[in-house]
Amino acid sequence: MTSPTSTSSAAVYSRETAIEAITSFYSFLANNIPGLSPKDVKSAPSNGWPELSDNDLLAPLNKTSSVLSLLRHLPSLQPSSCDLTQMAPETSAINYASPSVKWSLERSPPSIQGSLEPFGAGKIPAHVAVLTQGSRYGSWLLLDTEKGTVTDYIQFERPERDSPGPDEQDHWRAYRTLAVQEFFEEWKEKFRSLEWVVLPDDGDDGVMYRFDGETDEIRQIYREHGWPDNFRKDECRVALKEWYKKKRVE
Repeated sequence: MTSPTSTSSAAVYSRETAIEAITSFYSFLANNIPGLSPKDVKSAPSNGWPELSDNDLLAPLNKTSSVLSLLRHLPSLQPSSCDLTQMAPETSAINYASPSVKWSLERSPPSIQGSLEPFGAGKIPAHVAVLTQGSRYGSWLLLDTEKGTVTDYIQFERPERDSPGPDEQDHWRAYRTLAVQEFFEEWKEKFRSLEWVVLPDDGDDGVMYRFDGETDEIRQIYREHGWPDNFRKDECRVALKEWYKKKRVE
């Protein structure tokens, strides 16, 4: 069993701090991942995304006013020159202003479990915002607006702690939990260290985390182009495209 879940005793929630942490992470990806650019990071208007101005739309989520306010002001990452859809392995951000979410919420009954909330986590409280969709193997990021923390719930991964158990309503609390800013800094480091690596034009739209011959070659291409401190992002993307083209022929 790994060490107990890490939390910060000083963690205090504020919408501004959460938005800043998420925006900083998206900006890190936009500035460093081949195929992304800073213009791909979109900030919500001061009054929130207009698509979410209708209180009735988000009502099926049964969330507190703090969560609803956060969802209305979340930034988004919208790639304009590549098909990258993941922000972490098997993990995509939930864009609550998107037509697909609107469709899920307007169904009768609303389609929430499995698309906007994870299976197997227990009951997600009203004060917890679901930031990402991780299906079975990816991360469902659960932001607690009372504690100022993010929990990384992964359905098919063993939690850090044995309790709360899988039959308990708050089972999700057994998974890794950090203060919001600390959590997203940790995710940045996974990219900096090349533990996570992106092949932006491979057609799978994903972030790779396995270690094998092929992904080691991808990591080496990043290093050859100055990763992380003097990274030549555009040149690296060209080299990655050439590498991928050759691999498809082999």
